[in-house]
Amino acid sequence: MKTFFSPQYISHDSGLETTKKPGWIAERISKNGGILSTPNAITQDELNAFLDHDYVSQLFNLTLSSSAFSTKWTADLLKSIRHSNGGVRDAVLAAIKDGCAGSLSSGLHH
Repeated sequence: MKTFFSPQYISHDSGLETTKKPGWIAERISKNGGILSTPNAITQDELNAFLDHDYVSQLFNLTLSSSAFSTKWTADLLKSIRHSNGGVRDAVLAAIKDGCAGSLSSGLHH
């Protein structure tokens, strides 16, 4: 099964464990001989296809008042979220093609 992960998933600005878990699990998978695939970050154009353009603009300009984590948006948090969501997208596309796939994206409860 193709499993997506990037060190870019990890947010260094956030103190939340949920932004650190993917790295811990990826390390364990790698130590046990598993192979991880690197996803591409989701782009602003992709997000504009299904989100409000003003919201996306504020997101990429780091001018949103707060994140879903109730913290200030930073470049590091945006990088983490873009890569994590790109991993979900790439896993879905791989699952459609190959029958199954996964992503070690932030949260790990979905």
